[in-house]
Amino acid sequence: MSAPEPKNLRGRTHEQLPLFFTYHDRVFGKGFIADVLSHGRVLAAIEDDEHWVYGVQPGSFAATGDEPTDAFRAYRQCFHNVLIDLAEESESSAEFEAAVNEMFYDVNILREQEWLSAVDEVRAGKVKLDIQRRENADSENHHCCPTRNTNEEDLKSSVML
Repeated sequence: MSAPEPKNLRGRTHEQLPLFFTYHDRVFGKGFIADVLSHGRVLAAIEDDEHWVYGVQPGSFAATGDEPTDAFRAYRQCFHNVLIDLAEESESSAEFEAAVNEMFYDVNILREQEWLSAVDEVRAGKVKLDIQRRENADSENHHCCPTRNTNEEDLKSSVML
């Protein structure tokens, strides 16, 4: 009896892969510009022949696509759109930072459990990953930080130079 062949993301149903992402976004709010650096977790999955990317941290949204790359692009765009909405709704950079932190640190507990199970599958060699860069899934290095918040006065000064 031979060992089962490792799975990959194509051609299987209910396949799940635990992944990290790192995004850098620039958004414009009411009197401020914010650069947001995010390092979070997603669960890539195939369910009933549909490709999905589920947010783990942040856990409040997901995206789908015909192919894995389409699902990742849709998730990326959704993440950026959420930041734009938060910036437009915030009255200050401090309010924006608080809103971003609340959104980012909202962990989807169900998806996190699935993500951890998928990590175990990878570690056991049951999933074949064609990924060059690997990270330690036990790391607590998931973060989101608005950086270089620039207020309107700073913008006026820099434009005048």
